Amino acid sequence: SFVVTGVGGALIGLAVGWLIALLRTHMPHVVVVENALSLLSPFLAYLPANALHTSGVLAVVTMGVYLGVRGPRVVAPATRLQAGAMWSMLTFLLESLIFMLVGLELPHVIVALREYALSQLITIVLTTTVVCVIVRFVWVFISIYIGDTGQRGGRASRKSRWKKPCCISGAGLRGADSLVIALALPLTTQRHSAFPSRDLIIFVTFGVIFLTLVVQGFSLAPLVRRLRLEDGDAEAAEERLVRVAMADAALEQLGEIAREQKVPAELTAKMRAEYQHRRRMAEQTHAPQRKRGLDAAGFRALRRRMQEVERAELLRLAESGEIGGDVMRHVQRQQDLRDLLLTYDEEAGSDSHEHLGAGDDFREEREADEREQPG
Repeated sequence: SFVVTGVGGALIGLAVGWLIALLRTHMPHVVVVENALSLLSPFLAYLPANALHTSGVLAVVTMGVYLGVRGPRVVAPATRLQAGAMWSMLTFLLESLIFMLVGLELPHVIVALREYALSQLITIVLTTTVVCVIVRFVWVFISIYIGDTGQRGGRASRKSRWKKPCCISGAGLRGADSLVIALALPLTTQRHSAFPSRDLIIFVTFGVIFLTLVVQGFSLAPLVRRLRLEDGDAEAAEERLVRVAMADAALEQLGEIAREQKVPAELTAKMRAEYQHRRRMAEQTHAPQRKRGLDAAGFRALRRRMQEVERAELLRLAESGEIGGDVMRHVQRQQDLRDLLLTYDEEAGSDSHEHLGAGDDFREEREADEREQPG
């Protein structure tokens, strides 16, 4: 019964995910409609699975994994931008609601646990917390060591190989997921008797979350300093690799695409120059031994102030009635996207200011050409 419930839920989730991906492939890319479908998708997987007495949770998870793989091919960029902000807000609200529900239930749980001595409850919570921490350490070390067996590294990397799984293990804080599982336990069994130890499970779960957040959470920063973890360049190298590969692929196909669409030679040359510029900037942005951090930070600060001046002028023109609301919102969206890119560069700590405006000159020239040429 357990196997049928799990496998059946996964299969239903896979089928629903395939249908949703097929629908999104053929439907018009309307941002609001697509994100409304994104909100409904979990229910489309959960309800039929639950009605067929299979796991609705596994159906939703399987559907989410499938759409996560297919998403980049069927979801429009504008939809992803809005969906990211929408789901971040919903996640925050739902997690807050979960902790509120636990806060409302804790007084009743404490009253129901009067049969246990305080020392007994503390012992159960501490024991469960220690077991969770130890199991995570064992699991993370095994997983990372198995995943790194095929990688080659020098003697220094082998000596410090244990530091990465140790840090990841220490970061295993419990939170909303554990609370959801505890609160999902039914109040009664099928025989209409009280679910055994439900109050104790909720109390222990809350205790484990509290200890991991407070004790383990505050020990994470000292642990990182103690391990003296170095900032590896693996992600920077991967980003440089993918940016260069994308530019090379675009340059390789540019000539054929230009011939198919009968693009004038001038525009083709401009496009080629833009991608060559992107390629150079990708190689320089993440090059090792960069020594321009202060210049880049100053350039970003200057660009931020200039965008504030532009935004103030835009608001002045809108408030004075010199431009209409549609134009104002269109230009404001462009400014918001530029501000988002600048914020990303600041958070990423990029040390090269050249790529911050990479493509801006080419983009402005192309937009000017499009305005001058009819059609």
